[in-house]
Amino acid sequence: MCNNNQYSFVMSGKFTLLLFFTFFSVSLIFSQSEVYVSPSGSDDNPGTVDQPFKTVQKAVKSVESGGTVYVRDGIYREEVTVLKKNILITAYKNEKPVIKGSVVVTGWEPRGEFWKKYIEVQPQQVFVDGNNPLQQIGMPSKYIVNDGTKRYMSQVGTDIKDMAAGRFWWENDTLYVWLEDGTDPNGHEIEVSRNRRVLNLLSSTGSLVKGLTIEHSNSNTFAEQDAAVKLGVNCIMDSCTVQWCDFGGVSMNKGTQVLNSTVIYNGATGLNASSCSNFLVKNTRIAYNNYRNFYSQWHAGGFKGATYAWGTIEYCEIDHNNGAGVWFDYCHYSAYYDDEDGENLYPIIIRNNYFHHNGTGNYDPDDINNNASILIEVSEQAYVYNNIIDKFEYRGIWVSSGWFSYFVNNVVANGKSGAYSYGIDGGASYVDRAWVKHNVIANNILYNNSTSYQIRMQPDDGGTKFFDNICQNNLIYKKSGTIRMVCGRDIYYSVKDWQDKTEFGDNSLSVDPKFEDAIFHLSSVSPCVNAGLNVLTDTMTVDFDDNPRIVGGTIDMGVYEVQNATSIKGYKKDAEFSVYPNPTAGVIHIKSGLNDKNIFVKVFDAEGRLVAIEMLNGGLSSSVDLSRHPKGLYFISVDSGGVEEIFKVILQ
Repeated sequence: MCNNNQYSFVMSGKFTLLLFFTFFSVSLIFSQSEVYVSPSGSDDNPGTVDQPFKTVQKAVKSVESGGTVYVRDGIYREEVTVLKKNILITAYKNEKPVIKGSVVVTGWEPRGEFWKKYIEVQPQQVFVDGNNPLQQIGMPSKYIVNDGTKRYMSQVGTDIKDMAAGRFWWENDTLYVWLEDGTDPNGHEIEVSRNRRVLNLLSSTGSLVKGLTIEHSNSNTFAEQDAAVKLGVNCIMDSCTVQWCDFGGVSMNKGTQVLNSTVIYNGATGLNASSCSNFLVKNTRIAYNNYRNFYSQWHAGGFKGATYAWGTIEYCEIDHNNGAGVWFDYCHYSAYYDDEDGENLYPIIIRNNYFHHNGTGNYDPDDINNNASILIEVSEQAYVYNNIIDKFEYRGIWVSSGWFSYFVNNVVANGKSGAYSYGIDGGASYVDRAWVKHNVIANNILYNNSTSYQIRMQPDDGGTKFFDNICQNNLIYKKSGTIRMVCGRDIYYSVKDWQDKTEFGDNSLSVDPKFEDAIFHLSSVSPCVNAGLNVLTDTMTVDFDDNPRIVGGTIDMGVYEVQNATSIKGYKKDAEFSVYPNPTAGVIHIKSGLNDKNIFVKVFDAEGRLVAIEMLNGGLSSSVDLSRHPKGLYFISVDSGGVEEIFKVILQ
């Protein structure tokens, strides 16, 4: 982030001499370290807090590199471009400024049942009394045409003959509108998108934007694809809202970050990335994108990374997107370096996100390529873990040509029924020179999905297209109905049959996972505890709640790791023992309800070494002090001479 103390402005000797004689006038000519802007200001002002500029563009031109632009509350209708400087553009204190790429249009003239107005620039969006969009008739512009070679969207109508309530049409520099209720638009605020972008930082490096709301771009009038916000290298967007933009919301770049933000109701995609690496999207809501109903297999949904894009998406809520929640397409090293086995220093990481209600909308019911909450397509080194994927359509996770990737410790739940629908589709490849190889699908819980099939894999073909894939240690369970797994063209109706007749399914389960709540925490008696495959443990160090990932030496299935003390599977539990507190800062108390027996207590560390031993004399409690031992996992064995119970305890 930018820090004003890190930068200084150095003038040449000639300018310094001028500054010496005419300080005040020069302060208005040369850039400043701190400027202010307000809708009530004037661009003839000096840009101070008492005399602010009127436009954000004037402010960013006036501020020096390393300086700060404070944006006061209100609405700004402009396109802001930052050129070759790194600055902070931030809301002033807790105010909520909005920058829009639209204009307010008045002076409408009647034209039969609807109204018209001369508008020179073709608009992509028309809003009535706030963010209530009218439906555009026809295709967006000359750049987006369903010409038989590419399918963009299902258009509504073709020309002015298709005007109806709630629609707009533009041709020959004239805009026609018909409000939903048929009323005169002169009695409403009509906002019409005009500017290609709203905030353009593409030529800036290291700038920070904070606390702004961005709305109403007009990208498709000028290009096939674009975004309202274009971030430059290492730029950061923090605590912003980007909404109701005509195509893309935010375009990522190398090293960019989108943090603590909201990206919703954008025309095609919320965020997109292309030919960039090491970007980060964190703690951001990405929702309700593709409201204009572009074709989901072209460019639509929450996030799309295309062509050599690698980055991290974590701790986000990604929901109700009309298309994929997150989609990486053609993101592999061999595409760029022509080395199919080259190791990517910046892998794709999708972790600790909450996906729900993704995949609704513009699909072809006869198309086997309908989308997914998470789609990895012709891409490599994707690490997809600790994600909740709930109430999805078509596919939860889809590997459509991917290699050297991990899909582990996710919960895929409550998927809807539909043709060609899967909980996890781990075996599809429709592209030449693209493989499904060296992938690991493990430790996932597929719960109560009504999809056509729970998991699909392809048998090993000996190294041609599908090979060296692992799919095991998954739990597959439905409350009612039959589960179905697919291998190649064969369907299996039980996990056991799938295990016995294919190379997949080892150590997988088909029992109730015993969740303790609606967000899929495991109960202490869940069969998923210590039932996973220890993979990706160097990268996946915490669970969905940021608790330690491995407790007990073996990873749990699903997104959570059970942390509290519990009896280890296989031991009797009819003795009445209690061990507390857990976690502990050092002292562990052990109490027995068996008053007539002597109880032996042994404490082992995670490596199985005995570190303490105590004895309880009939009904008495005892304590063990572990404060001198290293922090971590310990096992408490409580033995009454025939009945043994073992507890897991965390020393913090």
